[in-house]
Amino acid sequence: QRLMSSASQTRNNKRARAEESEGSDAPAGGSWPLMSFTVPPSLDAAIDEAAKSQGVSKSELIREALAAGFAYVGRTNKLPPCSFHPYERLVVRSIKLPRPLLQQVGDALSRLGVDRSEFIRRSAFYYITSVGKLVGGDGHGGRH
Repeated sequence: QRLMSSASQTRNNKRARAEESEGSDAPAGGSWPLMSFTVPPSLDAAIDEAAKSQGVSKSELIREALAAGFAYVGRTNKLPPCSFHPYERLVVRSIKLPRPLLQQVGDALSRLGVDRSEFIRRSAFYYITSVGKLVGGDGHGGRH
């Protein structure tokens, strides 16, 4: 929960300005390491749309989604739900994460027995479709 409130505070501080450059997410005087993951193009588009609607970078949105994913796992002891076509190709994306969150992701993945991309995909899908409700329909930017 502390992580969730921290992510919300960060979003509120950045809401006033949409960030074109992912590099502007880093704290003053330093940079956060990049972490790569794979995502289907439809979910990537939904992440982009949700980030634009909130006025935050995609990295910030993913950080918030990870916080929501951790909260979901804490409540249910299950991975967040995710739905996308199993044969949809995946593209590689990178996000910037603060080192403590990067460590938390690594620790959670070893406990959950899933790979990083799977957890990020599930967290992003869950955040967009359930927590943020920023993208309607199927969670991939489509409408029913």
